[in-house]
Amino acid sequence: MQFGLQSGGKFEHDEVGWYREVKVKSEESQRVRAILVARSRLVSIRRDIENQVRSIIKEIWFPIPKGDWPPVP
Repeated sequence: MQFGLQSGGKFEHDEVGWYREVKVKSEESQRVRAILVARSRLVSIRRDIENQVRSIIKEIWFPIPKGDWPPVP
């Protein structure tokens, strides 16, 4: 079976059910999502680095409390 443009401007695969219409998001919503994803990734990286430093210092018997360190006034 060969698929192509039919008369009337429809593709044959539209009728077969291989095509599903999707909603296109605005550029603004894509920018906001990109910023939120980047922030989430940076928070994750920061937490991983804090845990690695805490683990290294803990090995030399100087425990650091979890949370903001150093304490913010």
